[in-house]
Amino acid sequence: MYILAAIPFLAHAEVFVAPVSGTLYVKCVGGMAGATSQFGTGTSVGTFVSYLFSIPQSCPTNEVTVGSVVAGQSVPFGIHSSWNGADYWAFSTGTDQASVVSFTDVEQQSRHGWEDYPTDRSKHMGNAS
Repeated sequence: MYILAAIPFLAHAEVFVAPVSGTLYVKCVGGMAGATSQFGTGTSVGTFVSYLFSIPQSCPTNEVTVGSVVAGQSVPFGIHSSWNGADYWAFSTGTDQASVVSFTDVEQQSRHGWEDYPTDRSKHMGNAS
């Protein structure tokens, strides 16, 4: 007799946690994508606040101030992409495919630096609005 047991697994994206208290900045460091995106903070379309616009085509070289954070504070990031007339959303707190794909390729390079390499989520249909 064989028993097959399934362990439910809910994939989730990764959230940035501030390692120290201070001012949080974001900066575009380049990239390529067919879609035009905005990068910001938020956990849903209604709470999204964009800080970087028209990326990666118009990648600003200056840092943009997000605001003050305290050590241990979670900062939820979001990406809004427009491609072929449709809008796509991904959030670092999300469990949908676009969010998981966009926010799991993360490298915490040092105590004070974090780099996210968001994938072009417009390839992951089902999150269009």
